[in-house]
Amino acid sequence: MTAVAPKPAGLMDALREFLRLEAAGGIVLALAALLEPVTLGILLGLVLGKQLGVFGALYLAVKSGLGRMPEGANWPQVYGLALLCGIGFTMSLFIGGIAFDDPMRGVQVRLGVLGGSIVAALAGAAMLLRGRAIGAAPPGAKTTSPSGRPRTP
Repeated sequence: MTAVAPKPAGLMDALREFLRLEAAGGIVLALAALLEPVTLGILLGLVLGKQLGVFGALYLAVKSGLGRMPEGANWPQVYGLALLCGIGFTMSLFIGGIAFDDPMRGVQVRLGVLGGSIVAALAGAAMLLRGRAIGAAPPGAKTTSPSGRPRTP
């Protein structure tokens, strides 16, 4: 008969399980790992690298005529979507697992991915809400798309 490990009960249990910190010294070690180059590199890559790459490519495509903005979208909304591209777990964790054999580096990878994804999600959501407010028409106003067709605000 094999024993089944209990599932994490709360948010902190889930976080501890995700980071696998029990054997490595707990939360204190995780906080120290936030300032490590591997952690910061992954976090900044997900937050800054993804948004600059995605938004830059979209901006250049629209401005050069190779692409066009979606109907009803504005630049803050497009930027918010570019920020959301920084949410990444599967490939980030996979590549980090291949790149580093050291268990401490593994903790840094997981912490960087989790931190970067949280920052990207919050910043993206805030920008989308801001873009929605900027692009909103006054109540009762008629709006048209660039093609002249009516659109809903």
